[in-house]
Amino acid sequence: MIKNCPHCQENLKLSVIQVAKVQEALAKLPEGKFLKINCPHCKKPMELAANGELAVTGRSEKKHPALQPRKLDLKPPAPPQLDWLVSGKLEQEEAIKEVREVLILMADGSDRTSVVDAFKEMDYSPVFAESAQDGIERVRFSNYAAMVLHSRFDGNNLAESDFHDHMRKLAMTRRRSIFYTLIGPEFQTLYNLEALVNSANLVVNDKEVNKIRFILKKTIPEYEELFGPYVDTLIEHGQTGGLIWLDVRRKSRASVKARSDVLKDLLFDK
Repeated sequence: MIKNCPHCQENLKLSVIQVAKVQEALAKLPEGKFLKINCPHCKKPMELAANGELAVTGRSEKKHPALQPRKLDLKPPAPPQLDWLVSGKLEQEEAIKEVREVLILMADGSDRTSVVDAFKEMDYSPVFAESAQDGIERVRFSNYAAMVLHSRFDGNNLAESDFHDHMRKLAMTRRRSIFYTLIGPEFQTLYNLEALVNSANLVVNDKEVNKIRFILKKTIPEYEELFGPYVDTLIEHGQTGGLIWLDVRRKSRASVKARSDVLKDLLFDK
């Protein structure tokens, strides 16, 4: 007779009296019928055949089709091709003229210099955090358009990073307005699925940091194109929140000035 629930796998632990009642009921079953009982633990129903085993197979609950794990042949998409990095050319290049700040958490060296130069070329003003805690405090009291974290800045890997943990828990009203880049030896450059899993907008392998200027010229316009309409909608409905400065992106200077006047009216009572 069945001993474990096919749903929760707990031992049924039926008393002698309960076993006797079940056997009596099974003996009275018409041919082709099943006895339905509920698990005393999870309360889910199960059907027993006349021999006391689970219905359908008529042998052992271990072979019940419902208990067999489903094997799905799922494969993630392949990392993107990086052939265009060799030439350093993009099909379309957009100039971003407005000055914004980028918070950088990387050890001093040639890689950080490459990152700083790339963001400066796109009119970002670099700000450096001395430690993870310093970076967290800066995030709490300042708005940054972008942030760059090396996975070894405050730990042996990203899982040990206090700053990354803070970013993962940041309210989405602020997080959506930050272009968050992760750099490290474990990442596959421009692999969007990997960036999504790690709560980032962009991942770059150490080997491609020297190409960061071309990578940013491709990814930042795409990011702004994705979130631009969302920000415009928030502004139109007066829901500016932590995104008030995002609207300067992708706009001409004339458009930026007009939008700035609208923001002033929203932010300051006259």
